Amino acid sequence: MDNIVDLIRKKENVAFFVGSGISFDYPSILPGWTLVSEGPIRFLYSEKLKKNQDEIVFHSKKLRPEVLIDIMYRVIGDKSIEWLKILKSKEYNINHLFLASIILKYNIPVITTNYDELIETASKDVFKKPPRTYCNEVGFNKWKRLRDKPPCLIKLHGTIRNVESIKAFLQQVAGEPSKLMKNILKYYFENYTVIFWGYSLTDDFDIVPILKEVTPTHIIRLRYRRDNDKIIKTSLKENEKELGSKLDKLMFEEPPKKERENILKIISRLRSEVNFGRLATHAKTFSVYFHSSQVPIIIWNKLKKEEKKKKYDEFYLKWSKTIDDADKLLIGAEILFYVQDKKETFQKVVNLCSNCISILEKKSRYDIERLSNAHLLKGWAHRMIGSDEDLNHAIKNFNKALNLLKAPKSQKLKERKSYILHQMGQSFHRKWRASKKKTDLLHALKNLNASLKIREHSGIVSDIAYTKFQIFYIKDETGEYIDGYPIRVIKPLKKLLCDAQEYLSKTGDVKGAAIMVHNKAYINQLIGTKKFNDKDYDKSIRLLKVAIKLYQYSIENRNLIFDTGGITMANLRLTDCYVKIVKISINNKKLNRAKKERDSAEKYLKNAKKGYVRMKKEPYRQENVRELEKEIEKINLLLK
Repeated sequence: MDNIVDLIRKKENVAFFVGSGISFDYPSILPGWTLVSEGPIRFLYSEKLKKNQDEIVFHSKKLRPEVLIDIMYRVIGDKSIEWLKILKSKEYNINHLFLASIILKYNIPVITTNYDELIETASKDVFKKPPRTYCNEVGFNKWKRLRDKPPCLIKLHGTIRNVESIKAFLQQVAGEPSKLMKNILKYYFENYTVIFWGYSLTDDFDIVPILKEVTPTHIIRLRYRRDNDKIIKTSLKENEKELGSKLDKLMFEEPPKKERENILKIISRLRSEVNFGRLATHAKTFSVYFHSSQVPIIIWNKLKKEEKKKKYDEFYLKWSKTIDDADKLLIGAEILFYVQDKKETFQKVVNLCSNCISILEKKSRYDIERLSNAHLLKGWAHRMIGSDEDLNHAIKNFNKALNLLKAPKSQKLKERKSYILHQMGQSFHRKWRASKKKTDLLHALKNLNASLKIREHSGIVSDIAYTKFQIFYIKDETGEYIDGYPIRVIKPLKKLLCDAQEYLSKTGDVKGAAIMVHNKAYINQLIGTKKFNDKDYDKSIRLLKVAIKLYQYSIENRNLIFDTGGITMANLRLTDCYVKIVKISINNKKLNRAKKERDSAEKYLKNAKKGYVRMKKEPYRQENVRELEKEIEKINLLLK
């Protein structure tokens, strides 16, 4: 991400090429083609066809969107694009807001094949002006005549507001690509660094043929998944061969329905990989960056370090005083929640959520989904502030959210309830640390076990791992494993954390995967510490070194998403691991090695101190810092 940030900051020639993937996130949640297509298809059924509608839907999904719409056009004419009205949503998400700011504040063009107008809506709502937009042949011709190309939004397939501009039929895209569109793509790809984001590159009828004719300067592809990081050039022939094989199997062998569904998914992925692979072979340079789903937050966070004049207070005031839409308030709260890990910021999140709750509670009928989410986010922010009073407020908000979700029917709300119970358990755990009251401890375990019950039923491995580890963590703190860590507990927990890490990596959750690595490190640290206390030094060093490697790996990944709290905690625990290894080295009279290990301990402790000062929270961690400072002072006396 650093390279992208540098390009934006230096205002070098860079453009974003985005597709429908940017609109999948909440609250936009615009459906992909496979979901959208079912509506018009089912609408067209006669009574005679209804018995076979599922089969018809399945076969229809094998067709390209342009082909299916063309077939529909022959039957119902212009009404065949009526389904596009679903894209008239005004619910933009953080991705659209980011792209609006890229155009209007950083003078960077955005190219898209999307019909929706969510980037424009975000621009008008937040920046009070629309971006300069070109969406049809007339607009493309105006763009061509401009001597100095302005930062703008270019909509290659038209826009929903202007139905005549929409290119949806096969006859519109399967012929010779528009010369004007060729000019636009040739200009940007041969003079700019083009960043693909949320775009599959499967417009084989018009976009892909044009890109075959250009020699791109530099292409960057943003990916959520790491499992195919060798596909760009090395696997092109392999992917082409597999794609041909799957297409032949689908067309000529008539496999069973379940197998066909799986083949369709594979074909969709392979078409994208093959087209990107072919583009990579004739681009001058081609880079692939892996990132979390919070890419706008990552880039914004970096940019604000470069812009001293950027004031979060102005942003906060704009969202807290001028926005009266509950969803937008929640977006504002989430942006602030992620961009700065500071007490003052979390207080602003609390205020935004309070405004949101006030709006939602005035409605005659409660919107349970949004209201519970607002209470959850507000409670979470209070918990992050961390004072005794705030922990009580956190618990109150979690209780309010749980009261709304007493008997959730949808899976989504059941999962939210499990998350709230987990947060409640963590809040009581933190209270117990200060109070040492047995009731707080019992409440912590009760809520976590209730969360675990729901999560085990849903089967999401990462959620199960979060809660099981938290229960283990509390039991360890209370001394349940004072005599040692039984294999029946440790072995399945380690396996669960590994499975969760793999799952989270595949889904693009960088922070979640880093937490699982951190938790594995902590287990190795605990056992290594136990071996240290038992004077089994060889095993202790081996386990502590494993923990060190895992903590370091966790920090590398957390640096990508600016997870200050997680990085600080890892630095603190790295210090503790090195302190124990230093003591072992001194005991074995290996003083030169001990000095190097001492230097590492001091380095990580310094990093931890900086983190906790910057966050201004978690005062009980300051005590851990002081204890380690005393340990290092004792070590320095021994090494003199």
